[in-house]
Amino acid sequence: MDGTLTLPITFLESKKYNKAILTLNNITTVDHMLNVVAPNLPGGKLFNFDKILTRDFDYMKPDPEPLLHIANSWNLKPEEIIMVGDSADDVECGLNAGAITILLRNEVNSHLSNNAHFSVD
Repeated sequence: MDGTLTLPITFLESKKYNKAILTLNNITTVDHMLNVVAPNLPGGKLFNFDKILTRDFDYMKPDPEPLLHIANSWNLKPEEIIMVGDSADDVECGLNAGAITILLRNEVNSHLSNNAHFSVD
């Protein structure tokens, strides 16, 4: 992994913050990415996530329900959650739930920068 996600995830782990993955992928793909691909990228490492919601969950982004489910399972208010993502659905899901949103900006999604609370390259 490059520093885009490695540094923030390492920081969150050091502070013992909960981390979740909310994805439209299936669990097999997520497991492969987390346990095989990510650790073998330059600077990559194995990260642990407290909750993983895939396309098998009853609702999908941009519906706020998956993020509300995560907040509820951790006894948090939606505004105490930060939704980080690189798609319109990620940002919309976070906004619909009342969470803080961070767009991981790239050449494809830069037009979404004003939709999120924050955006980073």
